[in-house]
Amino acid sequence: MTTLRPASERYEVGSDAPFPGPKKLTKLPDVESLAPPVEEQIETTYFDTADLALTRAGITISRQSGGPAAGWHIELPTAGAALDIRLPLGRAVHTVPKAGRDVVEAFTGGDVLSARARTLTTRTTHTLLDVDGTWLGALHDDDTTGELIEDTVGHDEAQHWRVWQLDVGHGRDDLRYATSSLLDSRGAGLSTSIPALARIVEVTDPVWVHPGFPTSTSAATADTVLAHVVHEVSELRRCDPLVRADSPDAVHRMRVATRRLRSALATYRPYLDREVVAEIRAELAWIATDLGAARDAEVTRNRLAAVLSRESPDLVDSSLHKRLDRDLADRYKDAHRKAVESMQSARYRALLERLDGLVSSPPWTKRASKPSRAVLPARLRRDWKRLARRFHALDDTVDPDDLALRLHQVRKAAKRLRYGAEALIPAYGKRASRLAKAAKKIQTVLGHHQDSVMVQRYLRSITSSAAPNAEAAFALGVVYAREDTDRQGALRSLDTAWFTASDKKLRRWLT
Repeated sequence: MTTLRPASERYEVGSDAPFPGPKKLTKLPDVESLAPPVEEQIETTYFDTADLALTRAGITISRQSGGPAAGWHIELPTAGAALDIRLPLGRAVHTVPKAGRDVVEAFTGGDVLSARARTLTTRTTHTLLDVDGTWLGALHDDDTTGELIEDTVGHDEAQHWRVWQLDVGHGRDDLRYATSSLLDSRGAGLSTSIPALARIVEVTDPVWVHPGFPTSTSAATADTVLAHVVHEVSELRRCDPLVRADSPDAVHRMRVATRRLRSALATYRPYLDREVVAEIRAELAWIATDLGAARDAEVTRNRLAAVLSRESPDLVDSSLHKRLDRDLADRYKDAHRKAVESMQSARYRALLERLDGLVSSPPWTKRASKPSRAVLPARLRRDWKRLARRFHALDDTVDPDDLALRLHQVRKAAKRLRYGAEALIPAYGKRASRLAKAAKKIQTVLGHHQDSVMVQRYLRSITSSAAPNAEAAFALGVVYAREDTDRQGALRSLDTAWFTASDKKLRRWLT
């Protein structure tokens, strides 16, 4: 089972700190009473590679016995939430199930996952109830002792810590803030959410440490390029296990990371060995294409659902809506499966190794030692000129298919300009930010155009199978026409977006 749960708020607290009593807790917003406290003994064994690759990446694999959440847990960090993949305990005690190993393969490289540490937690749960006895939230008091398992490097003595964890219902910020204030008054400080294993073992530096984005235009070009490349490689790796677990929006995020990285390697081509860069860009294009099939099905499904929801039930009945949604869900599932199969291949593992080599030992050329102000704005000017050429080439065709292809080329050029400008924001500030914003507007407008094109293409492909009668065929025809109107509207918006992006003031600094 895979769940995306809101990130709990955790508070570090001293072992002797007094837990808030019922009188304090029932003064919290809408809290009328407390359920009887429940105490549980939870034993957890944590698994990692010999070099603690998962711990350094913020990923936790554990086997938990005791409590309602007994089973195998693979916890992946996401923005504002935690993706928790749960697998049944099964018979295995010392071996992580294959389903768990597959999810984190990008970080382990297939290395053996062994038990590294064990914790024993005494958890006391205080459930907050409203006047009707409905659950509002829970406050957990976790008293934990952890120790190493043989052959793992870390603290010789057992470690002890205490954490108060707050879980509240969605939209109950008033309760969250009031409880946080109460816990703060008891000396509890917001936890940095250090994984349990990281508290016990001695974690070394990550495989690649982000060097930070240079804020000076006199910084070496190599420093600016490396910061940007490391950021995108890190994002790709963070998204990898989320894609394998089919986390919401993960395919999109990983596809964007591959495109941003590929774009960066094109913009910065003169400062890195051309042969190395060409091979990596080709492989990034390969995996991005596989991710793209899943993403296109996802976008088409979401957009079509939004379009159909605006239509009158008299025009689009629920059975037609469900039939289309089910078909697109199946297409996404099939495309996602194929993308994951590609990510499990030796070819993809080789790509990850090349990316690791790229950030750990960049193949710099002599030009990379020059100050960024001497070369990078000029590279960005080349990207802008490419965008201008492709935009003006739109006037040379009236063929719809050729126009669609050229619009796609314009969008790709706008992305490259945007990504390149965003990389220079730390050093060039508003100048780079304004150019990136203008390029993003072109990209967004053409993205809307492409979404309409994809829906129209899909409707053409399924009309005979999805429209068993004249009424259904008419409904799909109406939807097709509305998408054509939206597509034409996006083209009109493109002229406005280009007018802004072509303002000379935006690129005066590109010298």
